[in-house]
Amino acid sequence: MVLKRLLSALRAAEICMKCLSADKGFCCIPVLRYQKRQPIAASVALPLRGKQAGSRGLCVGRTSYRTSSTLQSAEHGSLTVPVAVVRTYQRRRSGKQQVRWLLYACLRVGGPLVRRGRRYRRRFGIESGYRLMEQVRARTTSIRRRCASC
Repeated sequence: MVLKRLLSALRAAEICMKCLSADKGFCCIPVLRYQKRQPIAASVALPLRGKQAGSRGLCVGRTSYRTSSTLQSAEHGSLTVPVAVVRTYQRRRSGKQQVRWLLYACLRVGGPLVRRGRRYRRRFGIESGYRLMEQVRARTTSIRRRCASC
């Protein structure tokens, strides 16, 4: 498992970590079970699934709240995790605000729910910054002209 190797490499390098923030790719039952056994706090983004039921069924109400949700898999069984359901607003091009729901599996993580969304957003900003740094390359379209004496 990738997460197991990453955490063991961090321990070997003696790097202290307060909270692990993982994206939706790490939201699976084996990873969450492993993370529950670890002493490190973790916040894993949950994907929105379903039209009215599933994780999308948690996206109701006027405020953010905490609850628990059961993830089910035919291969790995089921697992109940505490979930932070965060209601945020996204400004559209027209200037209107649109409600946006963010779900996080919070293992040993406390504090205000708005802070959870901000911290995860900061993590995403760092990740996308590195991704963009790899994509951008300086290029020029100028043609080198030779002088008449060459």
